[in-house]
Amino acid sequence: MSLLKEAFGWIIYNLYDVTNIYWLSIVLMTIIFNILILPLGIKQIKSTENMQKIQPQVKAIQNKYKNDKETMNKKVMELYQKNNVNPLSGCLPVLIQFPIVIALFGVLREPLIWVFAQSPEIGKSAVVEGFLWIKDLSQPDQLSVLLPNMAYADKIPGILPIITAILTYVQMQISSPQTVDKDQAAAGAMNSMKFMMPLMILFFSRTLSAGLVLYWVTGTIFRIAQQMIMRKLSEKKKAETA
Repeated sequence: MSLLKEAFGWIIYNLYDVTNIYWLSIVLMTIIFNILILPLGIKQIKSTENMQKIQPQVKAIQNKYKNDKETMNKKVMELYQKNNVNPLSGCLPVLIQFPIVIALFGVLREPLIWVFAQSPEIGKSAVVEGFLWIKDLSQPDQLSVLLPNMAYADKIPGILPIITAILTYVQMQISSPQTVDKDQAAAGAMNSMKFMMPLMILFFSRTLSAGLVLYWVTGTIFRIAQQMIMRKLSEKKKAETA
């Protein structure tokens, strides 16, 4: 993990050397990383679309072999193979980002150690340049940043965590299947997840460094734009072939 921290620290420092703006260096690093994993993101979106297309066939198999789980699973896997669908491919971008987020948690919480180790004086001034209302990106964005004298303000999420939660909901809304799912239990679980995940993000991000939350906000905006562009291109292709 220390190698990842050193790598990200090196990238952010060199971007800062060009921009002289710490928060912009974090944003640019996030964009570069998301561009690098763009093929995986595109594959994930296409896999999700293919999964949606064959859902009626999956439902038919599940209904036909509901009393024979072994045969049902075999037939479903055969259907996946026939249509070149990998139900686990959608997890790959998330699995890749997991160690990234853990490494960045340490880097952005202690930028003077991981980013500005060779230039601590520059780092001290760079980090406290802040971002809009945030004075120090190594500290959490809480309501106390705006209202320091308010009781329990340090327990309440600030603006950036709220934005993160909203964007997470938007992304889940966009990426959810557009067809109506007749399985009410599955549909209910999906709708619950759409609210639970943003709330979890909101809860945890209130204690994380604002720099890490800025990374998550930037990455989520990138993925939303990616999904919208992919959907528009898919709809255009369908219209041309219709």
